[in-house]
Amino acid sequence: MDITKNYSGLATLCYFNIIGFFISDIIYHVFAKNSIIYIRPTLIIKTLFLVLFFYLIAKNYNRIKYKEILLILGIISFLFLLEQILFKSKFNFKNSIFFGRYIYIMPMYLVYSSLLNRDKEIKKAIFLIEYIYIFNASLMIIAVFFDIDFFKRYSDARFGYTGFFSRDSISYLSCLMIFYYHYLLMKKWSYKNFLLFALAIFIGLITGTKSIYLFLILFFIYLLITKEKRMKPIIVFIVFAIAIFCSTNAFKKTYSLFYRIYEENGLVNSITSHRSELLNNIISGNSFYENLKLFLFGGIDYSAIRRPEMELFDLIFYFGIFATILIYYFYYKYLYVKFYCKENKFILLTFFIMAFFVSNFIHNINLSLWLIIFCSYFLNEKKISLQKM
Repeated sequence: MDITKNYSGLATLCYFNIIGFFISDIIYHVFAKNSIIYIRPTLIIKTLFLVLFFYLIAKNYNRIKYKEILLILGIISFLFLLEQILFKSKFNFKNSIFFGRYIYIMPMYLVYSSLLNRDKEIKKAIFLIEYIYIFNASLMIIAVFFDIDFFKRYSDARFGYTGFFSRDSISYLSCLMIFYYHYLLMKKWSYKNFLLFALAIFIGLITGTKSIYLFLILFFIYLLITKEKRMKPIIVFIVFAIAIFCSTNAFKKTYSLFYRIYEENGLVNSITSHRSELLNNIISGNSFYENLKLFLFGGIDYSAIRRPEMELFDLIFYFGIFATILIYYFYYKYLYVKFYCKENKFILLTFFIMAFFVSNFIHNINLSLWLIIFCSYFLNEKKISLQKM
């Protein structure tokens, strides 16, 4: 398949990609709830897609427009292999899975790059994502009202639901959908769009994550700065929704948990859910030379040591500072700059701020696919609106 011209073929692959990732999440969720841990359907399906991406890149190498991405990918791979050879006594396959997650967006971006300016195909992809999101949201709502453990986010006393999405995915995907439905509401005020926006807010709140509250604060600031029309009802609704949620037992349960952490371990640990403690344990457990090596070349084994789950530190400890800079450079040039408009600017900046505290932004493959599609959508919409002026 010619990935520079065969738009229908690329679109079909993209649709299968969206569905395939969600199906793998469903299977994984069922397996995990039944303690079937020796089969990793998400790993299998996402690896198959990754192999397909590299095959298409190799087959279309001479026609690929953004060869700089291949250079970035090559340098990161070289640095990773160098670290494995110099500092590891043996190759750890389980730890190398993290490498695939961190770089996954690059080959995926290269394959779909020709599709990103195609408004019709991107809108169909968004339409498919909406169906998946609403289906999963329905399951979460049912789970909340009937207290169904199968769709709960946490196994302990903490409140939160995910549906079939993984814990790593649900927070960011919810934030993305909140902003998307806000965009539709600003574009066309209707009861349908308002209900979808209200649904997205509700789903975000019942995920039970502090990242949602951080997102809503940043979203609130965004609304005030942009001064969009019809802004006041949205602000009033967000404040009203949060106020109602704060009066529920679910919030009180979550608040009491983090207040207990605050009393026992301090404010920073309460805000970061012990992530700062994990970070400190890694740093304090190493000598100056070992920390310097981690900073320059990475090399931490996340299959044996729990990640701090603070994105910047996760990347540096795994890849080293040089590869980390290249990864952030990719996001800056090929998402922030290439798809530059106020909507994408807000999404990317907000996610990078959130990722510093909660991680799983760059690490999340589902989010990578959705993010590419939504950034394309917002930019295409901007171009269409300018053409009509």
